[in-house]
Amino acid sequence: MTSKTYALIAAAGESRRMGGSNKILMPIAGKPLIAWTLEAFELCSDINEIIIIGHNDWLEEYWQVAKEFKITKVKSIIPGGKERQDSVYCGLKEVLANGVADDDLISIHNGANCLISVEDISACLAAAKEYGASVAAFPAQDTIKEVGEDLFVIKTLERKKLWQMQTPQTIRIDIAKRAFVEAFAANFYGTDDVQLVERLGLPVKIVKCSVKNKKVTTPEDAQYCQLLLQDKGE
Repeated sequence: MTSKTYALIAAAGESRRMGGSNKILMPIAGKPLIAWTLEAFELCSDINEIIIIGHNDWLEEYWQVAKEFKITKVKSIIPGGKERQDSVYCGLKEVLANGVADDDLISIHNGANCLISVEDISACLAAAKEYGASVAAFPAQDTIKEVGEDLFVIKTLERKKLWQMQTPQTIRIDIAKRAFVEAFAANFYGTDDVQLVERLGLPVKIVKCSVKNKKVTTPEDAQYCQLLLQDKGE
């Protein structure tokens, strides 16, 4: 892989569903949650640099985690913005400020998706290199229904066509720059990163990932990760 690759780790959320404490630093199987996430990108030979985007109050703690767990690819830890999209754009601008090629790639990942595998990171990078943008996802496991404001079912959606989006969401630099600039110009905020690419009419390739690759948002999610990672942490 000749293009340079940057991992943007989004870790600036307020963890409201975890009671307001910083879930990114909570202990999971003997390590801070974000340490597991960072280790996957550190071990991925296709990733060149890591940029962490965090809340101002926690930037020093993230540096300490990177140092303690020998995450050598971390080059910058920067404050994020008001919304997740703002924070990711802060990371993109940090990359652009250092001079990049149009075919370089950014791999945008939630710091709280701590069960991501090295293989899935590389697969997303390869797909984005070929198609311009990719997203890790898995098929919907439940029946999904469209529901009206009155809470009556409108219709049942065709499950075999539905996928649950996760991260990393990987985008070629030239596409990412255009997608974010045009989204902000239109005051458009997407629910995920590749939606900004979709609105340009450009393709986004699905990369099937493990169903374990879910974002930790609740205490129950943290317990699930604890069970899966406890052997690795020993």
